[in-house]
Amino acid sequence: VKADENGTISLNDLETGKELILTVGGSYWSKRKLQVAALDPGETRELGDQILSPGVLLTGRILDPAGEGIPNAKIQLSDLNSKNEFSFGMGGIPGEFRGDTRTDEDGGFEIKGVRLGSYTLEANAPGFVLASTSVELGEGRKDKSVELHLASGGFVTGVVRDDDGKPLPGAKVALVKS
Repeated sequence: VKADENGTISLNDLETGKELILTVGGSYWSKRKLQVAALDPGETRELGDQILSPGVLLTGRILDPAGEGIPNAKIQLSDLNSKNEFSFGMGGIPGEFRGDTRTDEDGGFEIKGVRLGSYTLEANAPGFVLASTSVELGEGRKDKSVELHLASGGFVTGVVRDDDGKPLPGAKVALVKS
């Protein structure tokens, strides 16, 4: 639900007897998760004020070498501010939200409510080499746009076998530059 003009929310017809997770956030506010104990049938519970920290709307495009958008590329935003990805200010449940998404058909992406700080953004897609960049999100910025170009990549395939020619499932293979 969206908060009304006074910031008030009302969640109705909730499942009873099970613990719930309330997620509060927005495009320009860091997400906050709050564990809510199981409700009894007919119970109304006041959760009080939920204070949110400023956040940023992170958008961008992932492009191929020709400058065309890459659809369905995997995006991962890693928080360099702490050991937990997307640690939440003002309490809540840290580490649950991951900054993962995929690009749309034009190579665009959007991650809402990223808290201020330092991040690494990685992008990967089949047929392309993984690329990453540093992203700094500071005070006074309401949004940030990132453009990342992926280089074309090749493929290596094969079968790992033992001396008798039997396949070795689970064998680890490393490919390094010489």
